[in-house]
Formats: sequence, structure tokens, C-alpha cells
Amino acid sequence: MAKLNVVNVVEAVAAEVTVKQADGAVVKYRKVDRAAEAGDIVQITDAEVSCITDGGFYEVDEVDSFGDAQVTDDDGDEFDTCGCELEVYEKVAEPKSEVPSDIITHEGRQYRKVARKAAVGELVVRTSGGGINYLEGCVYRADYVSDEGPIRKEGSDTWLWSCNYAVLEPVKSELPSLPSEYVIHGGQVYRKEARVAAEGETIIVVNFDADDHLPSNPAKDDYVYENVRIDSTGDVLIDSEHYVYKREYNALVPAESVTIDEEFTVEKRTAAVSDRILIVNEWPGETRYGIGAIGTVTGRPLSGVGRADIGGKEVTVSDSEYVVLVPKPTYKPGETVWRKYTKSPITLKERCPEFDGSSYGLAWRTSAGSGWLGENQFEKYEEPKPQPAAPKPEPARIAVGSTVRITTDSERLPKDAIAKVTAADRSSWPYKCELLNGDGYDWYKPEQLEVLSDEEAKWAAIGRAVAEYKAGDVVEVIANTNSSVNEIGAFGIITEGRRSSTGSYRVDAGYGDTSNWTKLSDMRLIVPVEQRFDADVKGGGASSK
Repeated sequence: MAKLNVVNVVEAVAAEVTVKQADGAVVKYRKVDRAAEAGDIVQITDAEVSCITDGGFYEVDEVDSFGDAQVTDDDGDEFDTCGCELEVYEKVAEPKSEVPSDIITHEGRQYRKVARKAAVGELVVRTSGGGINYLEGCVYRADYVSDEGPIRKEGSDTWLWSCNYAVLEPVKSELPSLPSEYVIHGGQVYRKEARVAAEGETIIVVNFDADDHLPSNPAKDDYVYENVRIDSTGDVLIDSEHYVYKREYNALVPAESVTIDEEFTVEKRTAAVSDRILIVNEWPGETRYGIGAIGTVTGRPLSGVGRADIGGKEVTVSDSEYVVLVPKPTYKPGETVWRKYTKSPITLKERCPEFDGSSYGLAWRTSAGSGWLGENQFEKYEEPKPQPAAPKPEPARIAVGSTVRITTDSERLPKDAIAKVTAADRSSWPYKCELLNGDGYDWYKPEQLEVLSDEEAKWAAIGRAVAEYKAGDVVEVIANTNSSVNEIGAFGIITEGRRSSTGSYRVDAGYGDTSNWTKLSDMRLIVPVEQRFDADVKGGGASSK
């Protein structure tokens, strides 16, 4: 490539340059004391030619047999750097991001191995030791932990000692958390609003500046005050002599929904298996999770109590500890949707969250019947848009020289007259049509003309319909499919018109007057009777033989 876009030059013990490539990628290079190689960049400091910028950086395309770097100059041509003064820079290798040895991935989530005693419900990985029921590197969940230290894996009577396993703690960055704009207080989820609170609202202290208050002021950051009193300036009076200034608090509004990785409505109800839950009340003495933790319900063995995965730990939770996070419905009651499997429109009536499931999504009662459908089973419905009428195709142009039948009367030519198109233009009456005998002409629109095929034109030229034979016509016998005495290739005269029962004509071809009926498809017109000099046209027939 031509001169490179260098965005930064750092002069140090080892000089570096930063190159911004055409695709936007940024690549670093470091100066080296060696001959140039393909893939390096060079700074040409003295070229003495107009197609090279002095001090410019160029990528080395290749090195020739003499060891000279070949680059692309500013004009896009190949340039040999032989005789130029230049400095060589090689690409700085990006450091490889290595996963620490104490990090493992299990079921799509990263965990850190920690050498400590496991708690019931935690995941562990076997690191050493014997035994046929545990395999090194395998992950197990501890369903029992003894005071002496060993644990028992789920569904087994075999013990695993603490020196043979490591506890798996979820990497915190992998765990979902409630965003900072939300606050949990008294089992309720609130959303912060940076505004002056109204009398009786709930507020949370933020950016409290103790230097601006009496030393006895009890307020601290994150303190929540309910049913507050507001003075005329918007400050909150927390007792008879202490305030929180309006710049030091946010109003708290109960949140009906929260946005984490997607938007969820907050519902206070008993969770079903696979529901996501948010801990809003901490069970006394619980250390494995706290308020604000987010997990997934994995089972409900007892009424009012369930098992959940919170941060990779299998824990037991009470209904009083959480609220359910329900993905916000994409649809609304009364909305018409398109059912995927029947390809038909249905109307949504109401949500039925008791039937929600991870495989089919949020459940709805619909106009389809008394049952319910999940959101994964239907999609947005759009009224079909009326398609614009296709434009009428422009009539095909009639070529000059075509034979046509006139389909309407005019002052000059009668209806059904046969004519030849002798001229055409782009006017509203574009076609000039002349009778075949030249006795008249007129101009016509395309819808007033019927274009005749070559076969139709040939018969029309003698004033007949296609295959309209007459007594006295001279014909050639071209086939013999009805056992006529007339031989193929013979020429004869039609002496009797068409026999309606067989569609044949009597043809005198010199082979006798009996069995000489020739079918229409077995003969070809040679001379019509009107053009025979020996025919009595006025009499309507040919002279008898």
C-alpha cells in the first residue's frame, strides 16, 4: 500500500509508531536494527523522488533478491528502495490473554478454584486423590458436609476429603447484578430520581458532605428515610435540627419494572421453576447471598420454600425473600398476533403467568380457545399492505410489413378488410394500412387491427380463410392417409367440394374417378382457381376434364 496513516510517534529507547489502517484497525510497530522483511514498515528519510514522501512510512510488500525492500509509492506503483535512506519497524506482537490457571469454565460460566471447605449446595472440582466414584477434573455439587471436613456428592455415599477438591466460586464479573439506579429497601424495589422529593415520599442519601452539617447529623450515604418532611427550599428535615440538602438526596419511586440485561416486570408471587428471582429480604444468618442477588429457581420441594441457583450456589429460598423478575411482555391484551404454526391471526386476551415456561415464553390466553399460548409460539402481526396494481403493459408495436385484418369500419376501408402495414409513427393513430391491391388506405390504432400470422396472411392474400379450398384449385398430394388412389407427389384438380363426414375433397390427379378422395391435411394448395387461365371463374368452377 502507499504511504501509511501514522497517528502517533513515540521517541524512546526503542522508537514506536502507531498506524491506523484503512479498515480502522490500529497497529503498533517498533524500530529494529536489521534489514527489512516483508510485512515490516519502513520510514524513507531521503528518497529524492516525487512519488515518495520524505519521512513517510510505507509497508514492505516484498524483498528482492538483492535484499532491497519493495514498497508501493504514492502513485500506486511498485518502488525499489535501493539507494534510499530508511529505517525499519517491525509489528509489535499483541500480548496473549491467558486465562489464570485457577479459573475454569463450567456450563458456560467462569469459576475460580478456592482451597477451602465447601458449604452445602456449592460446586467443587476434584483436584487429586483416589477413589472410583470421583474423577479428577470433574465438577460435583456437595449435598452434605461433615464437621470433620469431607463432603459427599449428590446421589453417592462416597466421601471426598477437602485436600482432594477445590471450591468453585463464580467470577463476580459473570454474575448479574441490580444496576445502581435501583435501590432495595424494606422488601421493595425503588428507582432513584434526581429531583426534589414531595412531602411524604421516600428518599436515599447520596453525596452527603459532612463538612456542611453539624457533627451530630446522623445522615450517611445510602441511608433511606421514609415519609419525609420537606421545607420551602426542597431540603429534607430528618429531625428537629438536622437536614439533608436537596443536592444530597434522590427521591425513591417504587419500581414496577427493572432493566438488567433486558426489561423485567417486578412481581411479588411464588416463583415457578426456571423463574428469575431478585433477593429483597435477607434471611437471618444467611451468608451465601445477600439483598440484590439474582438467581434462577431450580426446584420447589416444599410449599413456600424453593431451591435456586444464586451465583452458582444451590441454595434454599423462602417466598418472603424474593420478588420474581418476569421478562416484560412484548405484547398487550387485545393485540392481534400471528400464530406461527397455523399461520393465522389470533387476539391476545390476558396474561396467565402461572403457565410461563422457558421453552415457550410468557403465556397468554387467546381467542384461539380456552387454553393458552407462549410468546415463542406467535409473532407480530401486520395487516397485509395492498399491492399497487401492476401497470398495464404497453401494447406490442406492430411491425411495418405485417398483414392485418381491419376490425372496425372507417370512411376509407371496410371492417374485415385485409391490409398491409406500410408505415408507423408515435401518433395516436400510428399505423398506415393499405389494401393488398393498393386500392385504398387509412390510419388505425393498434386495438383496431388484428395481426395475421404468415399462414393467415398467405390465404388472406387470395381472399380466403386458412385452408379454405374450392373446386377448381390445383393442389399437390403430400400424404395419403385414407388409401386414396392418388399417389404422393401427384398434382391434381379439386373436382368436388369437401365431404363433411370425412373432411375430404375429390381430387382428379389422373388415377381415376373412384377412391380419389384426399383429406385436407394430405394436400397443399398450388394455384387457386381464381388465378387459373383455363378456369371458368364466372361459372364458379373449373373446366371439366
